[in-house]
Amino acid sequence: YALNLIGAEASQSSTHEDAEAARAVDGRMSGLFSDGTCTQTDSEMSPWWAVELGDVYTVTVVNIQNRADCCSERLFPFSMWVTPPGAANYTDGEICGGKSFDRQQWVDDGHRWVVSVPCGLIGGKIWIVLEGRAEVLTLCEVQVTVMDTIT
Repeated sequence: YALNLIGAEASQSSTHEDAEAARAVDGRMSGLFSDGTCTQTDSEMSPWWAVELGDVYTVTVVNIQNRADCCSERLFPFSMWVTPPGAANYTDGEICGGKSFDRQQWVDDGHRWVVSVPCGLIGGKIWIVLEGRAEVLTLCEVQVTVMDTIT
């Protein structure tokens, strides 16, 4: 099932102007930066964005709404990580799919450039990272689908 992440604790490595991390979990699917619903970091080495899920789950799929008005290529390649809740670094967890994701996973849905990232890992925090390169990270919405984890 899809988690309701509106109001969830989101963070990012830096914030460019007022494009704060919480914008990616505000429930608005616009890919237009001018709509005020996209995040943006400064241009920096290995920028990241993260969200606390509020509990521990099996993360099945994460849908990422990319910027659609320009600059969508900045996101590629990216990696997605799942860590325990409250983790201070993405390397405290595991990488989804054991790899980085590139443009080939994207589907054009009108003006909504969305990628579905399969995962299957257990944790309480999701990280999206542009590892090992200097870039700006912009996300317009992140939706997380989970299964309850049996303990």
